[in-house]
Amino acid sequence: MPRKERLSIALGVLVQAVWILPLGVFFAYLWLVPDNPDGTFDCGTDEGPHVCPDGEPADRVAAILFLTLGLVALVAGLWLVVRLLLRDRRERRLREHGVREQGVVTSVQVTSTYQNGRPVHRLVIQVPAVPGLEFRHHTLTRLPEGATVTVARDPGSRGDPIVLDVQAVAERLGLPPAIDPLGEFLARLEAALASGEISQEEYARLKAEVMEEP
Repeated sequence: MPRKERLSIALGVLVQAVWILPLGVFFAYLWLVPDNPDGTFDCGTDEGPHVCPDGEPADRVAAILFLTLGLVALVAGLWLVVRLLLRDRRERRLREHGVREQGVVTSVQVTSTYQNGRPVHRLVIQVPAVPGLEFRHHTLTRLPEGATVTVARDPGSRGDPIVLDVQAVAERLGLPPAIDPLGEFLARLEAALASGEISQEEYARLKAEVMEEP
């Protein structure tokens, strides 16, 4: 998964924790501080009567529920951020001090993940100098099978190497640059708006339509 996608997921989880935890604290306050009398109310449906708790019992259930969900989201978000930071630090270390080897692309697959309207490709890369060493690399740039890339690895670690020159290899092979259809469409929309070809309402409608597409 590309770095931006991982960062978006981590931030999304943390945002959930930011609004869920205050709700849990609020209901915990209602449960523990004020002396609300216990009670019930009729919450029946068409299927028949049903009695729901009110007062402190309801506040206790809401507090436990929201605090649990908030803490889970907070821990998960922080864990994802820490993993992302550790991954970035490892990649910087490999770029600066890793052992350079030649890798060969043995398989190329298009994944179901898109970034800015561009498909992410999964490259399977083997390192002939290290028997049995094979790893996967995700990139927006599609390289052909048999292409040779430079990888950096840590001989003392069992982690996957990183690829250093995907874009440079694509340029050397004369491959066309990756196309960003969404970016190009939005740029054309902005140009049409600036020239007066479309109104602000048409611009907003067309932009909303294309942004809603999967």
